[in-house]
Amino acid sequence: MKTFLILFSVIAAFVFPRFMPRARAQFTLHGRYDGLPGNGGSSMDEVEYSQHTNMARCLCDEDNTEDELYSYYFAFNYDGPFDGSDVFFYLGSDCSNTSVALSQCAELASLNINSFNNETKYIPIPVNYLVDPESGTCSEKNSGSSTFYIFSSLENRDTLWSETISYDTRGPAPRSEISASSGENAVTVHWNNDDADEEGIQYFNVLCMRETTPAEVADSSMANWVDTEDVCGKVLEYDDTTDATKKMIYPDNNDDYQVNDDYDNDRFYFDEQEQFDHKPNRKKHYKNDLNYTCPDNMLVEGGRPYKCYVCGSTTNTGKKMRIGGLENQVEYSFAVVAVDEYKNVSVISEVVSETPLPTTDFAEHYSSNGGSATGDYCFVATTVYRSKNHPFVKILRKFRDKKLLTNEPGIAFTKWYYANGKTIASFISSSNILVESVKLLLLPLVLLASVLLFLPWWSLFLISGAAVAFKKRQLIKGKLRSIHR
Repeated sequence: MKTFLILFSVIAAFVFPRFMPRARAQFTLHGRYDGLPGNGGSSMDEVEYSQHTNMARCLCDEDNTEDELYSYYFAFNYDGPFDGSDVFFYLGSDCSNTSVALSQCAELASLNINSFNNETKYIPIPVNYLVDPESGTCSEKNSGSSTFYIFSSLENRDTLWSETISYDTRGPAPRSEISASSGENAVTVHWNNDDADEEGIQYFNVLCMRETTPAEVADSSMANWVDTEDVCGKVLEYDDTTDATKKMIYPDNNDDYQVNDDYDNDRFYFDEQEQFDHKPNRKKHYKNDLNYTCPDNMLVEGGRPYKCYVCGSTTNTGKKMRIGGLENQVEYSFAVVAVDEYKNVSVISEVVSETPLPTTDFAEHYSSNGGSATGDYCFVATTVYRSKNHPFVKILRKFRDKKLLTNEPGIAFTKWYYANGKTIASFISSSNILVESVKLLLLPLVLLASVLLFLPWWSLFLISGAAVAFKKRQLIKGKLRSIHR
């Protein structure tokens, strides 16, 4: 009996495992990181990683060289049998389907399962291969996705773990109907925001330039988009007009960067501990400091926006923004860019120019430039109403400051008036008949200015309608009187 039990145990040890189900490898996603943790990368929450994969990260990952890191990593832990088998990490579309050639998918890593023993492994997700798994070429795509796979077998594509990753590398369309109006040390910029919701726009940023450099109030910290300077410390620009999808712009000489399209699967995978213990000279790629000077004269319609030109930010419901802190009598250039939920930015809109002008103290400005008239320069009104403090003169002066000086036609008229008004006022003052006549002629203008200052513009239609109705009523009454006579 004892011999039989020993024999049975030996047979069971060799035979039964062949028919028993094999323990399944258990992979756990430890976290998603915007770079290797030991190199400045931080864990992303659900919102951050759902909006992480944009054009800036695609360009940085495409430009990645063998001594650099990527902008996106999955961190895995493993709980399962350490049997010396290999596992394979792939990225692509429908890669688990054996009818799909593996050459259409990107192999990110091939690791022995034993290497996971008590270790967290960081697998890079190159965004350029997320966008184009076959060749790793960045392109503008709206709301795309690829799938990350862990295979235990390439022959059967046995999937141990998978997750679909979304991306968006297309920025919003540039804004239209750009205009600007001047104010005291300020300019208000207007734009069209009708399609903000359809394009997934989250913010609008206003760019401003004085002569050829950013305006004095520009501050890159107000920008809402992510650019390649933030991600990898390089100035990269997407260009769909050439075979290479990007070029590197050097701040000093603007020489084009030659793109290297060679693809080597072996360089994808990084073991963080090994990297920092054994390769201390490996160049940092994530949040790399760039000795970067803001380029001049870069506010160009259809061009790449630079954060150093940003003068203001507002949410997608905004359609205008007042930019203060500007210098009066200096011409500035303005444009608008839109930023979507993935932090992609549009190209620069139409560029418009405007000059801040003094409003509440226009008289002081006139005097400092050689003007010698009195009465706060409401020449004619002051002459006929005998005082610059007359209520009607104050209304006309306020109308000048609040309405005329906020648009180009009004500014042009005001300049003409200050050039010729003193002569006109002198001529009127020579005759009491002219003074009284002009006084009557100014009454409708005072009434109109009052309406435009203190009532909404559409009230003009109500007043006009009431006047017409009153006139008709008077005519009807007149006709009735004539009939009764």
